Amino acid sequence: MRLKQFRTELIDALDVDQATRERLDELELWELLLHYLSWRDRVVVPRPRQIEVQDGFWSSSLSQKFSSQISLLLGEIEKGADIRPYLSDKIEKFSLPEPHPKKPNATDWRGRDFVLSVYDLHHLHLGERQANNQVKRSDHLLFIGFGRDVARLICVDTHAAFFDGRMTEAAE
Repeated sequence: MRLKQFRTELIDALDVDQATRERLDELELWELLLHYLSWRDRVVVPRPRQIEVQDGFWSSSLSQKFSSQISLLLGEIEKGADIRPYLSDKIEKFSLPEPHPKKPNATDWRGRDFVLSVYDLHHLHLGERQANNQVKRSDHLLFIGFGRDVARLICVDTHAAFFDGRMTEAAE
């Protein structure tokens, strides 16, 4: 009975439509937990963190080009500020992975975070802050790993790095 209540509370927390709710209800508990935790992991809990820098980070031309935005962001991370304005504007919306409409045996990652799921790295937008406090979506991203007390700068790249192999190289 307690597990059934727990399942219900997890699904309720996702605020999904009835069709998605029914799909979630059919999952084994471990699968439901996996999807729930993958979704919640998208939000970086605000807390002060030390900054670590991967070797070669600052030698990149893109890291140098966006050094002022990166420095501002690092100051916020060190203080423990809420960095949601730098994240995707879709982080609060839950979605289940779907089969790719054109590629058999592939996953359609729209609505999901490929780099977080595969490499355990967040990507933060390096655009300018707007009047609503959100950071303007940009193609240039800071890829960063978050631990409880540490944030590790990996690289600056574009959305294309998600799928062309550059993230595999950068994350190693």
